[in-house]
Amino acid sequence: MLFIFDMGGVVARNVQTIPAMAKKLSLSSDEFFICCGIPEGTQRHAFYDHGLLAQIQSGAMSSIVFWNHFLSNAQEKLPKEHPGLKQIPLITAKENLWATCFKPEPIKEIVTLIETLKRKGHRVVCGTNTLDVHYEIHNRGKDYEPFHKVYASHLMGIIKPDTAFWTTILDQEKMSRSQTIFIDDNHPNIDGAESLGIRSFLFTSPELLIRDFSKWTEDSRT
Repeated sequence: MLFIFDMGGVVARNVQTIPAMAKKLSLSSDEFFICCGIPEGTQRHAFYDHGLLAQIQSGAMSSIVFWNHFLSNAQEKLPKEHPGLKQIPLITAKENLWATCFKPEPIKEIVTLIETLKRKGHRVVCGTNTLDVHYEIHNRGKDYEPFHKVYASHLMGIIKPDTAFWTTILDQEKMSRSQTIFIDDNHPNIDGAESLGIRSFLFTSPELLIRDFSKWTEDSRT
């Protein structure tokens, strides 16, 4: 079997950077998304599929270049007296917040599960929506070491839940959809994989995933 694990929120916790970045820039989270060029009315779960966030995760722009566009959008969309208009150029000139606000921590139970699957002869890869500095930080922290291979959106040029994300992985791994299991903490990504006929598990906690995997193992034997 081929197992595809998402990284942030599944194999690593403490990966949400936007609330911390917004606070440093004197913005609310909603104002941060506005400065990313996210269309009004976009569902919160789809924010990462639009505007600057889509471009940074697809590798169309670097995390450094992102801030130039972010400031330009802020100057256009925020009220002239907004404190963020002073904070954004001041802070981003000194640091790349995508890096300094990102402090992932491995979820040990999931790392152990991955190692167990590998020992049983399964192929286990990471399929992650990410960006340049987050990928580098995970690499430095050896967070990707449990996997046979990593498929990262900014290197692939494809973002989940685009179905091409999974078909690209299956083509490279030379595995069929029926031989594949996908794990993610995002409903639209689960829906995207399942639309291709890929068995998928929505991650909510390590305990529940391990329980679900145990049940799947029992069912596959019958």
